Amino acid sequence: MKNIVYETNKNLIRDYLEETKMITDGIIMPGQSEFACKLASLSRNEVNLFLMELDALASQSINNDMQYAIANTASLILDIFRVVKLGSKHEYKGQCGIDHDQIMTWLAPWHIGSEYITNALKEVNKGLYGNINCSNISWLHHFTLGSHTIFPLQCMNKFSAIIHIGISDSEQTPKVSSIRHQISRIIMPIQTIDLYISCIKNNRDIINKDNVHLSKYIKFPSFVAFSKPIVILPERLSQVDLYANIGGHSSPKLVSILITSAQALNLQ
Repeated sequence: MKNIVYETNKNLIRDYLEETKMITDGIIMPGQSEFACKLASLSRNEVNLFLMELDALASQSINNDMQYAIANTASLILDIFRVVKLGSKHEYKGQCGIDHDQIMTWLAPWHIGSEYITNALKEVNKGLYGNINCSNISWLHHFTLGSHTIFPLQCMNKFSAIIHIGISDSEQTPKVSSIRHQISRIIMPIQTIDLYISCIKNNRDIINKDNVHLSKYIKFPSFVAFSKPIVILPERLSQVDLYANIGGHSSPKLVSILITSAQALNLQ
């Protein structure tokens, strides 16, 4: 779907004053249905650019469900963007940003463990699945039955935030069956995810070849949205655990928007 994020959220384009807002459409603190956040001011031009950038990120996915999930989460992402921007005197410039300018991008394996993004306390072995910080270039992992910590416990940098929207896998037979988030050492309930069914549905929708064996065409990523987006604010501890019901290689990917500074992405 072309420009779905932008077209769906045009109503957000306006000037915003600095304010305190109760956020209800994402989980910021487990056990609380709403959370008060102070938000920075934004001009309508900045919001317009924000939506264009978010739309460009969503368009990188060929999974329609993922694009719709981003579109439905745009208002929350804008709120968290304003949280990170609070106190900054830099105008949002999108991908033209430098130094301390805000940047919005997909969370990648090499961001995990970076002292400038997710690991403010500079702890060791906080990379993907407890590997060396920022050492992973792929989401690929060999699973055995049981739990695997994809995002080890660490503290976000004060200029960074993450919005976890869902989880995806490009493998023909995804191995992960459930996920558990932890925020500020508060453990959330395990959420069941069925990536295999999502993978089959997505490919049937796209290919529509009922008379051909599906395995020949499984090349599009599966995607399952979380029941509510999970928000990791600046300077918050967080952890993400996955649970596999079968062994083998798989590539579960956290479908998450990272908001940070241009400098942080360069220094990691």
